Amino acid sequence: REYWRLLVWPHPLGVDFYYTNLIPVTEAPNSTVFTSTAIWLSVFVASLWAIRPSSRWRVPAAGLLWVFVALLPVANLPIRIGALMAERFLYLPSVGFCMALAWVLVWLGSRPALKWPMVAITGLILILGVAKSLERNAEWRDALSLWEAELVKSPKDVVVNNNLAVEYSSRGRHADARERLKVALQSSPYYWRAYVNLGVAQ
Repeated sequence: REYWRLLVWPHPLGVDFYYTNLIPVTEAPNSTVFTSTAIWLSVFVASLWAIRPSSRWRVPAAGLLWVFVALLPVANLPIRIGALMAERFLYLPSVGFCMALAWVLVWLGSRPALKWPMVAITGLILILGVAKSLERNAEWRDALSLWEAELVKSPKDVVVNNNLAVEYSSRGRHADARERLKVALQSSPYYWRAYVNLGVAQ
């Protein structure tokens, strides 16, 4: 479900640790698991039905099925790959989603009454996409800007605080580094890297 949300509305974006914290680990299936599975299955079955040769919807259906196929290598099934979820895993699947979206926009725009509204909506999507890309690129300018941006989204995450502290220490900002490392150790008292980096900052 979270992948579909990012395809439709890619905000906020984060590094792997952000999504690990965002998605709770459950001991047994619950309502969220069943709802998410129902959404995935509904889209998958509808796409299989719509891709038949006689269907006018076969192009967007092919795009949505592309999403499923492209996500298979990073689905952590049956073998875990080391990352629960990451925005970079959507680079290839997003091709299929964009293909489906473009087809829908063109199909709606082919109707005289909807031509200019669809042109406006397409232009708005492009503007928002460019703005989001520029914002995310600025966050990835260097390691310091990245971890400071991640701290806003995950203020208690042990890895984010530890890595930000490393960047502060490398710039001589040892007091800031100690503050981040104290937060890291409060979140995870046995995270040994934070102890090492705290020693460096001291």
